[in-house]
Amino acid sequence: MPHPALMSQSRIGPSTPGSNFVEYKKKYRWKPRFNKKTAIALDRPRHPFLVQLLARLSQLLCPMPDFTLKTYSAGIPKLPQRLDGLILVQLSDIQCYEYAPAAYWEKMIRAVEALDPDIIVVTGDVIHHGETYLKQAHDILAALPKIKSDGVTPVERLLCMGNHDYMDHAHADEQVSGKVSKGKLFRQVAKKAGFKVLVDNAIRLGFGQDITAGIRKASESDGHSALLEGLWVSGIDDYEHLLSTGKKLEEACEDALRQIPENAAHLLLTHNPHPDIINQMSRNARKAPGLILAGHMHGGQIASRLPLLGPLLDSLRRRVMEGPFDDTYLQGAYHLDKASALYVNPGIGSSIRIDRFGLNLFPLRLGSTPEITRFILHPAISASLKPS
Repeated sequence: MPHPALMSQSRIGPSTPGSNFVEYKKKYRWKPRFNKKTAIALDRPRHPFLVQLLARLSQLLCPMPDFTLKTYSAGIPKLPQRLDGLILVQLSDIQCYEYAPAAYWEKMIRAVEALDPDIIVVTGDVIHHGETYLKQAHDILAALPKIKSDGVTPVERLLCMGNHDYMDHAHADEQVSGKVSKGKLFRQVAKKAGFKVLVDNAIRLGFGQDITAGIRKASESDGHSALLEGLWVSGIDDYEHLLSTGKKLEEACEDALRQIPENAAHLLLTHNPHPDIINQMSRNARKAPGLILAGHMHGGQIASRLPLLGPLLDSLRRRVMEGPFDDTYLQGAYHLDKASALYVNPGIGSSIRIDRFGLNLFPLRLGSTPEITRFILHPAISASLKPS
């Protein structure tokens, strides 16, 4: 059964003041164009006819499962008492893709809007690949809530980069090569949609407090305590992209942590929940993130949790996956130590891309349900994640 937020017309719908969903519904009716001269490169992936046929059949026989909503009470060390009860909504791996119907994204937008979040974070992979989906990504991100239900309080909207977000011209390199770097197109789209993009850096969310005044006060004797009055959010670049550029993970983590004062409440966004990233960001105990939010793994996406078939496919996945792949943290909540807890969101979209064999297949989920995750933040002595 769909989540009640999707069924409640009294909370969201055409009559809701400032409804982002209505704006999206009126504006966005995306249909991929096809033109023999240009569309193959820019508007549509190069799927063989048989793959497209199988994809359409899969939509009929195995339609995208409806997403679930999970809620966790998140204890964050050093979180100021005045921020107790903040609502954070995490989306991950939206994977804008031609085989996901627009109605699916409309339901997602309505569900997020009904949760009335204070913070929305997207932990990477907004697009699937190629420039094809940049407009769709913009429209979806722009339609997510910007103002809370009181009509006044702004919603903080943050995003970190995923490996697919660096494929923004995977099928159009010959058109844009030398003009813009990969990933730049997507970052421009995300910023235009009103999201702050975190790439090896951190920002402080004051929630009503004058951040400029706090930073100015930091030059005074009591300035350090002024910077602690808020929530610091860091974002690490996609691990696969870091390796491709030659930048060391240690350097990326240092860049992000350098901006965060010691003993501050700290939230980390990383697309890939690779143990290398987790360990590196937690080395400095006084700056360790109390809550780490990640995606990328899709919960295995296909049969990872099913008996017999799951272990077989997991073994195959490890053989064909490109980049720094580690399934230590596959899905759900992990209590790392007293200072940090990790949540790996299974994503709300899906994709199957195997670069080693040049395959870009249709999306399919079996045994892994798409998810929107809500966290209610609380001050705590030690990090914790409890279902509620």
